[in-house]
Amino acid sequence: MPMKPENRARYPRNWKQIRAAILERAGQRCHLAYDAKHHQQNAYQTRRAGKAKGDLFA
Repeated sequence: MPMKPENRARYPRNWKQIRAAILERAGQRCHLAYDAKHHQQNAYQTRRAGKAKGDLFA
């Protein structure tokens, strides 16, 4: 996502270098991509565990 001109002062001067290093470390992808896949795989167990806790206090 490009930096908005009104927010440019919030970033350090070497932001392009910092961003490039972060993307390189993350394999050129968003770090949330793994979290979404992980959530999708474990959503059923999470809901099931939440229901079980709710049953204890019902």
